[in-house]
Amino acid sequence: MNQKNLNTNQIFAIPVGDYFGKTPEDLQLVYSPFTENMFVARPDFVELLNEEILFEKYEKATQAELLESLVPEGEISDYLHKGVLEEGFNTLLVLPNNICNFSCSYCYSALGRSGEKLTKEMVHVALTDFIHPEKNQHKKIFISILGGGEPLMTWELTRYMIDLAYELADKYGFSLWMSLVTNGSILNDEMIGVFMKYQIRIAVSFEILEEIQNLQRGQFDKVDANIRKLIAAGVEVRIRSTITKDNVMLQKQMVQAVAERYPAIRNLVMEEVTDENHFKTAEDLGSFYKLFLHNFNEAFVWGEQHEIGIECSSFRNNNLLIDRFCPGVLALTPEGEYSVCSRISSPNDHGYKESIFGRIDNSTVKTDKEKLTDLINGYNLYSRPECVGCFTKWHCGGGCYAHQFVYNKKTLEAICDYKREFTRLRLLRDLDADYRQAQGVGLKEFVLASIETSES
Repeated sequence: MNQKNLNTNQIFAIPVGDYFGKTPEDLQLVYSPFTENMFVARPDFVELLNEEILFEKYEKATQAELLESLVPEGEISDYLHKGVLEEGFNTLLVLPNNICNFSCSYCYSALGRSGEKLTKEMVHVALTDFIHPEKNQHKKIFISILGGGEPLMTWELTRYMIDLAYELADKYGFSLWMSLVTNGSILNDEMIGVFMKYQIRIAVSFEILEEIQNLQRGQFDKVDANIRKLIAAGVEVRIRSTITKDNVMLQKQMVQAVAERYPAIRNLVMEEVTDENHFKTAEDLGSFYKLFLHNFNEAFVWGEQHEIGIECSSFRNNNLLIDRFCPGVLALTPEGEYSVCSRISSPNDHGYKESIFGRIDNSTVKTDKEKLTDLINGYNLYSRPECVGCFTKWHCGGGCYAHQFVYNKKTLEAICDYKREFTRLRLLRDLDADYRQAQGVGLKEFVLASIETSES
């Protein structure tokens, strides 16, 4: 079906007949991401809509009204979630070291275990540059201490960073929010005291189920005990789990285990594994994504019913309008260099040279603004021909920057198929909720009854 005129106006017709027990092309979900309007229609109506959108005036008021509800007003850029080039950096990601006491089976940063770590001098330069009214126009700023290794293995350095960041924020009137990602195996009373003092949010990378944690990461008992200690102390904790072939079918069980063992935790991230060695072929990856999507949705519904928020990067971006998967980050590596991607943080990582746009040089931060601009503009939905006419492009933004260094073209296509299906099911779920609220029946029942009435 020709949808050129619809697509030009950022309106998309998505095959959804299979949702109603028919062939996919029998029914179309007409979706306008920039007006947030959508409805189910037959293909012949979609074709008519495609033709009518050519005209500035319409013979039938109902058609004009319908089209006006679908076509966004003004510039597309006005609707987009702003990226780094428009607003500058309000977030600093810091990877204190490339040292780790775990050997996770799927670790994306395992190649980067160089043993490097930041110095206090580097941290001081980085923070005094980021938290300064002449350098940063944002009043609310964020710092996240991440793992390329395990941040708490260099606790003295990490504590210095935390204390200095809040000292500078208080001095210059910034509102600072800080988080820390850890594997959860290292914890003591001093650390807990610091987390409580500054109300630092802790994200624990943890597979929740004992057999999966010990298979993929190890030390279940220690991490489980430390999560309980953090919660008992009143620290805000979230869990981030990596979903692989081994636990893709267990996502609902994982959420249920969190509800049972850690009732204070109300947020859980379940992220698809990124690992070139985890899947033998693109078809293998595609099969995994189908399983992930089905089981994620099942876990999401259960979590929603029990007031536990479940998310992944695909879900998070589905609630945004973006032209780039991530806005581009200010990620300080253990080498004292700045990467546009926190997943590419060591000279041993694929794509490191291409991703570095700045460094700490003696007592100053030096950045190549032209290279940063090229990096931000070089991998987005405008630079990828695969995005032309794709209905999910404004939610996926052209895909994850790091994937181009991990996967081949065929595998990237499998990821695109997954993103489209994720968006399609999310839209149908949202529309079903709207119908239940407005009509008292679900979307499927309403549409099938309408078809039956029209055919009788």
